[in-house]
Amino acid sequence: MQDVIFFAEDRPVLIRLHVHVDGKPHGAAWDRYAKKLFAFLDRDGDGTLSRDEASRAPSGQQFQMMRQQGYTYGIGGAATYATFGELDADEDGKVSYDEFLAYYRRTGAAGVQITVTPPQPTAADALTDTLFRLLDADRDGKLSKEELAQAEKVLRPFDTDDNELVSASEIQPATLMTPAYAAAGMMMKPERPGPRAGSFLFLTADDSPNRLTQRLTLAQGVINRYDKDGNGTLDRREIRLDREVFKALDTNGDGELDQIELMKLLRQPPDVEAIIRLGKTGSHEEPTDLVARGGKPAALAAAVRKGTSGTLLLTLGDAEIDMRRAVGSGGDESQLKAQADQLRQGYVMQIKSADAKNKGYVEKADLRKPQFRRFEALFDLADRDGDGKLTEDELNAWFDLLEKATESYVSLVVAENGRSLFDILDANRDGSLGLRELRTAWTRLAPYDRDGDGRVARAEIPRQFQITLGLGQAPLAMRTAAPGNPAAETAAVTTRGPLWFRKMDRNGDGDVSLREFLGTREEFRKIDTDGDGLISAEEAERFDAALRKKNN
Repeated sequence: MQDVIFFAEDRPVLIRLHVHVDGKPHGAAWDRYAKKLFAFLDRDGDGTLSRDEASRAPSGQQFQMMRQQGYTYGIGGAATYATFGELDADEDGKVSYDEFLAYYRRTGAAGVQITVTPPQPTAADALTDTLFRLLDADRDGKLSKEELAQAEKVLRPFDTDDNELVSASEIQPATLMTPAYAAAGMMMKPERPGPRAGSFLFLTADDSPNRLTQRLTLAQGVINRYDKDGNGTLDRREIRLDREVFKALDTNGDGELDQIELMKLLRQPPDVEAIIRLGKTGSHEEPTDLVARGGKPAALAAAVRKGTSGTLLLTLGDAEIDMRRAVGSGGDESQLKAQADQLRQGYVMQIKSADAKNKGYVEKADLRKPQFRRFEALFDLADRDGDGKLTEDELNAWFDLLEKATESYVSLVVAENGRSLFDILDANRDGSLGLRELRTAWTRLAPYDRDGDGRVARAEIPRQFQITLGLGQAPLAMRTAAPGNPAAETAAVTTRGPLWFRKMDRNGDGDVSLREFLGTREEFRKIDTDGDGLISAEEAERFDAALRKKNN
């Protein structure tokens, strides 16, 4: 699981995320890879690493780079490797598997890799203002159902590349030119799991001593955040915890919570408990869902509603947190794989070139020429049997191990996007508004009509936060940046529906329009059973099933 603390306006909220990959806890993928890496380093197979064997273990920082890129480990300098003192915690002269794992936990290389994008309310708020100006036909400062019904007509002219998608940068390109946005939107800060300033705090799931440190830091952070009178403690006027929770924490019964008492916050049941399913899911499983323990929902379960595209939306006062899994982004992953393959092929060609006598291997003496210098750091790593002879098979085995690292972890990306109307309308968060999103805009906006007057005012748009989880390196990290970032507007890839449907959906918005459809207009109308002018994945699947049944 991954615990997340969100600092709401009047209290901290504990969100517990259970992350599954192919139906198993996400840690299973990390465990499998850690065992492979340990076994590779353990050359004599005795179950421990000697000083010589441990000298090839990647540093925590390098291991993170290796998992994200799959091809850097072993090509850098001394900083590439962990020191023996860091690994051998009990100083017995050897490194056990438990010590090996503990080192990577301490350095933040295990479990979930967290990326926090810088808050970007300025660009999002500017885009929201522009959308209100365009859509608010009667200029009353509010958007009605009737006005949203015209969203396609009003915004389609901004589709300058004519791909039936209206991107944020097409609506308001000037937003991209501001220095503040350029600085914020094009930079991301990788974070090690642990306490941090801002709206969120991420906690490690293990029960290591670091957990105690986190509790202490969390308690002090809560006091700093909510202590209005500056006395170093919190009463119920300052922190709006449930009465029973407050009473359970207030062990001395003085009506105030001090730092020691607040350390027990993490022992309380989570306010929201959800499951995020990555990889393969069962036929009746949703990508995201709430968890109820013993049939009893969590305290704030009622504040969560299902969003489109399999998301969970948690509303806390003036803030909304969108919890979702990353959608596959084949283009980015293919590019990463291509880079790794190109590097591998370059080394294989070099090893063949260095083997002038066709021995089937190279020795260090064969690599003394300047063009082979980059083999020096890699030679000892890839020559696993230590015989001083590096074969092509050994080199490929090493690169195989590197590439598998990219599938050994879960990435979590958190973004704060201001009061973003665009985010609300952009159901799949691909950085563009498709035809269905434009035609159903009011459906997504209506829940924000807090005063029930049938219209949504600018002030009713909440602060938008997004938590996205994905398997491996998340290309979504840039996509969750504020609307208008060109990096967030990479083409989506349709993953549902029959093959013909996926190929016809050229803009990747999850629907096939009449313009994209390669058949006749009559065939289109037959498949488009709801007559909305778009063929959805469900309609395509039903058509295919009926066709197969007829043919059988």
